[in-house]
Amino acid sequence: MIVVGTALPGAGSAQSQRIESRDYQPMVWGDWLVTAGGGIGFLYNSNLYGSSRNIRAGYGSALTADIGAIRSDGVHTTSLYAAALAGLYAGNAGANTYSGSLGLSHTWSIAPDLTWAANIALAFGQNTLNDANTQNGVGGVYDKPQPYLTGNFGTTLTKELKDFIIDVGGSVNSQFYGDQKNTTGAVVSTGSSDNGRNYQLNTRVSYKISPDLRLFVQPSYNWERYRQSINDNEGYTLTGGLSIGGGDLLIGGDVYAGWQSQTYPNAFANRTNGAPTYGGSLWWVPTRDIRVTAVLSQSFGIGSPVYLPNVPASVLAASVGSGTATSAGSQPIVTVPAPAGTPPIPQDLLLQNNAQSRTTTAGLGLSYDATNRLKLGSTFAWSHSSAVFGAPANDTYTAILKADYLLTNTWSVTANYGFDYVDGGRILQGGEGSYNRNLVALGFRGRF
Repeated sequence: MIVVGTALPGAGSAQSQRIESRDYQPMVWGDWLVTAGGGIGFLYNSNLYGSSRNIRAGYGSALTADIGAIRSDGVHTTSLYAAALAGLYAGNAGANTYSGSLGLSHTWSIAPDLTWAANIALAFGQNTLNDANTQNGVGGVYDKPQPYLTGNFGTTLTKELKDFIIDVGGSVNSQFYGDQKNTTGAVVSTGSSDNGRNYQLNTRVSYKISPDLRLFVQPSYNWERYRQSINDNEGYTLTGGLSIGGGDLLIGGDVYAGWQSQTYPNAFANRTNGAPTYGGSLWWVPTRDIRVTAVLSQSFGIGSPVYLPNVPASVLAASVGSGTATSAGSQPIVTVPAPAGTPPIPQDLLLQNNAQSRTTTAGLGLSYDATNRLKLGSTFAWSHSSAVFGAPANDTYTAILKADYLLTNTWSVTANYGFDYVDGGRILQGGEGSYNRNLVALGFRGRF
């Protein structure tokens, strides 16, 4: 499958997928292996509304439930999942968040050297990263999280020819935003103008130069169409790079570089913007109990979307175990998702660019299995985003620390800390709008 820029560290690596003694056994329902889970968490948020003035803190709770199922006969493999998460703050209902996702993926091994894969997914929730609105918090009135609904369909056909692997794929991604309102019910910004659809066609040709190294080239083309046509654009990306892993190495991933060009035909812009694009995702397993992951990416437009850890959702999810029904749910750092045939974006990641923005991101993740019962993890990420047509920049910094202690074979207790800082003051008048936020969560979760 096409996987340039994905952060699924160590997929297929024996070292990175070591079976832990803490792992539970899935339930068997006919031909299906099924896992389910749920949990409750207790929260503290130092800046409920992501505001730069009249900051309001609060305590709350998190609730979650998820289920996943997989069936395989050696030729066909099908997986299903559904997950829901709620963060509730007593006395501050305007800061409550809800999110959920459901999806299906299928892989068909047509022949030993030919594989077809497809996935379809839906997700809903609220965007909890405010874009530094200078009015947020004025007079005790706060902007509430903005609701969204996304849908994705992707497919990939993979053919192996001796030392070559050829992937051909495509995807359709739709996004729908509701109006963002403040705590009085007034509309802060109209979301419908951002509603739209993105189409992508992708090809990747890889050549195996050794059991552990592959060279690749990947051209792609995308079309973006929005309800507000001023954002319409289309363009291409051509990248080449090196893929590491697949053998007995303790390091793996992809690194790539190339050129990206997007054309904005509307009367406002009426221009083509081209620039280098580069990045990569690498994983390293220096010991049996330590895994390090890193990602770097620069691109612009939703033709190459970039995702950052959504600190509020990440801390909520970590405290109660949401998203663990799918392998994508544990992605620890900044992600540039594969365009087709890959799992959908989990609830604790957040789209961090738009049709007319250029974004550079960097991230580092570390996980450590201190004992069979105690697991520790950390995530650090940075994003620098600016409009393609010269508006000032916006920087986002995030950090997440996690600890998980196994009480029984199915129940664990978690402690999590998250921090994010948005430096958006240069976007708006007066240099205001920047804010930071601290979140602490304690929770219990169970897997069945």
